[in-house]
Amino acid sequence: MISGLISEIERQVAREPRPKRGSAGNSSEAPVHFRIYTSKPPFPGGLPPPIGLPFMPGGPSGGDDEDGEVPTLERRLRAAGLPAEAEEVVTRELRRLRRMSPMHSEYSTLVDYLEWMAELPWAPPESPQPPVPLSQARAQLEEDHYAMDKVKQRILEFLAVCHLRGDTKGSILCMLGPPGIGKTSLGKSVAAALGRPFHRVSVGGIHSEAEVRGHRRTYVGALPGLILQAVKKCGAANCVIMLDEVDKLGRNSYNGDPSSALLEVLDPEQNGAFRDHFLAVPFNLSQAALRLASADDGGMHGPVIELTGYTVDDKVAIAARHLLPKQAGVRELERKLGAVCRAIAANRVLGPPRFEPRRDVARRITKPGIALGLAATVFGGETLFVEVEQVAGKGAVQMTGNIKEVMQESVKAALTWIRANVAELGLAKTASEALLNTTDLHIHFPEGATPKDGPSAGVTITTALTSLLTGRLVRNDVAMTGEITLRGLVLPVGGIKEKVVAAHRAGVRTVLLPQANEKDLRELPQKVLEEMQFELVSDVREVIRAALVPADVTEAEAAGSASGDGSEPATDDGRQVPLSHPLPSVPTGVP
Repeated sequence: MISGLISEIERQVAREPRPKRGSAGNSSEAPVHFRIYTSKPPFPGGLPPPIGLPFMPGGPSGGDDEDGEVPTLERRLRAAGLPAEAEEVVTRELRRLRRMSPMHSEYSTLVDYLEWMAELPWAPPESPQPPVPLSQARAQLEEDHYAMDKVKQRILEFLAVCHLRGDTKGSILCMLGPPGIGKTSLGKSVAAALGRPFHRVSVGGIHSEAEVRGHRRTYVGALPGLILQAVKKCGAANCVIMLDEVDKLGRNSYNGDPSSALLEVLDPEQNGAFRDHFLAVPFNLSQAALRLASADDGGMHGPVIELTGYTVDDKVAIAARHLLPKQAGVRELERKLGAVCRAIAANRVLGPPRFEPRRDVARRITKPGIALGLAATVFGGETLFVEVEQVAGKGAVQMTGNIKEVMQESVKAALTWIRANVAELGLAKTASEALLNTTDLHIHFPEGATPKDGPSAGVTITTALTSLLTGRLVRNDVAMTGEITLRGLVLPVGGIKEKVVAAHRAGVRTVLLPQANEKDLRELPQKVLEEMQFELVSDVREVIRAALVPADVTEAEAAGSASGDGSEPATDDGRQVPLSHPLPSVPTGVP
């Protein structure tokens, strides 16, 4: 049939009159080329479609090839269990795809969109993995994580509620703790206890809300956001998603605020119809159990589960129970033992360290105007010295040490309280006038490269100022923390465990704490409770009475006590001066 058609065309061409040379019709003869198909023609039915109609894969009716791309997509979408709104959109896009040529610029984009719609888990799994019994979950948490009893109890309470309700709708846990404390591993344990897949999403450094909500399909290479990508990788709508490094999330970017975009993901009232820009249809995220992990609160509102740092004893126990058993061989263990032996040998040759932590604190508090405070950071607790000096001037106050606004306000509150209570502190009226008119005060917080903020240094600043103005030394074995008011009240502060552990590490054995923080003492390790003393105060006057040494102990006597070889120094009259003045009726441990 085809050969006869070709012969007929050749005869018609041969009878056509050719234009003469040099005529206006054509300047030269051009050979006529024919393409002869010896195999199956490229068009269904043997003929190309009429001019003006687009190419239809598989024929005008959508194709009879059941293995074609479009029929395969259609079967997958039909089995995906799409909701009504998504099914309506998919039906419309499939109709467009059938009428579209594969060479069209939107063809691949449309295929990618439909594949995403087919691969997302719209419906819950038909045979979900049953949750682990609560007793087994408790045993798993105890095996995987050392200490952290309060955190594990909170997670067990959450798992118990999930077992009773049968779902995790609206369940969001936010864990706050230093890096390496075990936030991600706790999220994995929760997923294992619930019998659900787990995926970790790092949102640190994200500066565009499109990373959360996805890009619209008008952009080249558009994709859904990180949330839907995680759901797709898990393959189940009821998965456990860990949003890590939330504190490092970019904010107030010109590309949109990603932290605000997360509100639709985290709000239980909204995430049931989460609308990604790429899908342009709502997706139900309410069945997913979301976990947030952050190293810094960053102004984050509660409630959060706080994971405090490990003590030295905790780290030793973790190394013995978890790190060493993980090693199949002993090569790394041999290296570590060699390092320990070398350190012991050097210690025997050189002797003990010259500067011990306890003696270092004593050497720094050798004159009035120096007090030891405590601070809590994302990495644990630290000691914080406050130094005050006065010089001739006009009553100005200078503050240095890289302190922020809240800490500056604590300095102002302490100065106002002292000026209002000069008579009670034993300062003469002339001293008060000199403080206001003829003396400049310089308040310094050492380690100026480290930013410092917060109200918990209020009692330390007040004690250092009182020590300077009265000429009485501050005890070198006492640390303190607490916020003050203009009336002299001591208010509660946070991070008590970290601060007390830092004081214990520095060799300080007495800590002054706000009365309202008594409940926080129960979180301290037993060893710290046994080796330290705590005085609970509610007024700054109690702090001053407990922290300042008697007036008859001079600066020279205290300096001698700090520089000795460990024995208590003697004064000129032969009496012994202790390194610190004992506190009256200091309670030991937890009441």
